[in-house]
Amino acid sequence: MKVGVGWHLSENTLIIAELENSTYNHITIRGGIEYEISKKVAFQLGMKSNPWINSFGFSYKAKNLRINIAMEYHQLLGISPGISFDKYFGAE
Repeated sequence: MKVGVGWHLSENTLIIAELENSTYNHITIRGGIEYEISKKVAFQLGMKSNPWINSFGFSYKAKNLRINIAMEYHQLLGISPGISFDKYFGAE
């Protein structure tokens, strides 16, 4: 089961929080903040408990395409980089 909430602190700042519980794991807490530096560039910070993981990333928007580059730090596994591409169809 998951429950989450998002709140626009300002026009360019979004804060999110989520709680997750399952029959096999303890409660996990996730949270993050996204700050839009401009209409095309945003910066994200995040955290997750159980195990504790910190993450950060940048995103770039171009018309109907969004490119996300992120890194995650795990206490035992170290740094894990990631990249994703989001394509939007239809009206912007």
